[in-house]
Amino acid sequence: MRSAMVAATIRHFSISLGVKMEALEKLENKIVQAVETIELLRMERQELVEEVEALKNEKERLSQQQNEWEAKITSMLEQLTTNTDVTEVS
Repeated sequence: MRSAMVAATIRHFSISLGVKMEALEKLENKIVQAVETIELLRMERQELVEEVEALKNEKERLSQQQNEWEAKITSMLEQLTTNTDVTEVS
């Protein structure tokens, strides 16, 4: 009788241990997946930071180019105005 109780207790602990091991394996898999996801997100974030920096540089370059064109246009308009004034006086 005692051996039957011991056997039943051992089976209970084995089943319980098996369930706990299965739960631990699932938890480990979730942790590994979370770590991989975090690493992928970090890499994606770095790529986005670099892209933002490149876009800022492009915006600055285009802004400078726009200022140069505006200065050229203003200069040409001033020349036209000056030439028109000289022509009207003559």
